[in-house]
Amino acid sequence: MMNRKIKVTLISSTLIIILTVVLYHIITNTTDTSTTDNNKIAFSLYFTKDMASGINKGKIISYQDSTIKNKISTTGIDNGIIFYDENTLHSSDTETMFAYDENNLQTYKKKRKFESMSISSFKFGSDIVHINNSGYGDDNSYNTTLYNATKNNQLIIKDIISNVGHSNNTLFLMSDRDENNRMTIYTVTSKNDQLTPAKKLYFQGTNNGESHIIGDLIYYNESLLFVEDDGIGKVNFVMINLPDNKITKKKLLSYKTSDEISELTPYSNTNSVFLFKENCYFLDATGILYQVDLKTLTLTKQTLANDTTNRYIDTKKDSLFLFEENDTNNLLKEYTLKSDGTLHLKSTTNVMFPLTISGMYLSNFKVKK
Repeated sequence: MMNRKIKVTLISSTLIIILTVVLYHIITNTTDTSTTDNNKIAFSLYFTKDMASGINKGKIISYQDSTIKNKISTTGIDNGIIFYDENTLHSSDTETMFAYDENNLQTYKKKRKFESMSISSFKFGSDIVHINNSGYGDDNSYNTTLYNATKNNQLIIKDIISNVGHSNNTLFLMSDRDENNRMTIYTVTSKNDQLTPAKKLYFQGTNNGESHIIGDLIYYNESLLFVEDDGIGKVNFVMINLPDNKITKKKLLSYKTSDEISELTPYSNTNSVFLFKENCYFLDATGILYQVDLKTLTLTKQTLANDTTNRYIDTKKDSLFLFEENDTNNLLKEYTLKSDGTLHLKSTTNVMFPLTISGMYLSNFKVKK
C-alpha cells in the first residue's frame, strides 16, 4: 500500500513538472512571436492589368515582411492606388471604392460609375477621397471626378488633372499645361460636408518649354512643392509660396535628349517626390536621390542604386521604405535618416510575388503606419 502511494505521488509530481515546462514554453513562445510581429513591416502592393489589353483584373497583396497575410481581388484599374488609414486599407477599382478593415477582416464597398484610371486617393480631414480620370462628358469637356467615399458625394472638375496634393483643409489639383506652357492649380475645400471649388492658382512653366510635373504636389508650411521637367533640358525643384504666389526654383539636374530624360523619369505612382523630416526629395529612375533642405535650399545628391528600375517609396515615423522591383528579385529596403539628411540602409528583405499576379504590373506600394 505504501509503495502504491509513493508511485502515485511520483507520477503526480512528474505530471506537474511536465505541465509547468509546457506552460512555460507556451507563454514564452507566445510572447516572442508577439514581439516579433510588432517589429515586422506590414505593407501592401497593388498589382493591375493594363486595361488596354481588354482584361480588367487586379490584386492587392498584403505582407508582413516577406509573408503574405491577405489577398484582395479587384477588377483592376490603370494607375491603381492604395493607402492606409490606421488599420484600414483603402482603394478603388474600375467601379468600386472599398475599405478593408484588418481588425475584423471585413471589406466595405461603395459603387461609382465605371472609370479607367486612378489619379490619387487619400484622407482629407476625416474623409476618404478618391480622384479619378472620367474622360469626356456630354458637353465635350474633359472631366476629373473627386469622390468623397465617407460622405458619399462628388465634385467634377472640368479639366485634365495630372498632379494632386493636399493640406489638412485644402486640395490642390494641377492641370496639364496649356498652349502657353501654363498650368492651372484648382483648390478645393470642404464646406457643409461637400467638396467645394475655391480659388484658382497658376504656374507658368519655363519660357519656350513644355513643362511636365513629376510626382505629387506637396504642401509644406504655406508652400506648394513639386518637381518640374521643363521639356528643354532641366529638371527643377519648385516652391510656390501660397500667400504671395512667389515662385522659387532650384535646378536638380540637366539632360540633353528626350531619351535621356525618359530614362530618368520614374513611373508616376512610385511616390518619387516626397517630404521627409524637413527635406524634399526626388528619386530618379536610375537610383540617384536629390535632397533639398527646405530651410537653406541646399541641394545634396546621393546614389542609392546603379540601375534603372521602378522604386516605390513610403515613409513611417523615422524610417523610409523603398520597394525595388527588378527581373531577379524584389527587395524591401528600410532606410534611416542621418544628421545631414542623407539615408542609411538599415535592412533589406527579399519579397516573393505569388503566381496569381502573373501578367500584371505593380502599380502602388504603401506601408502600414
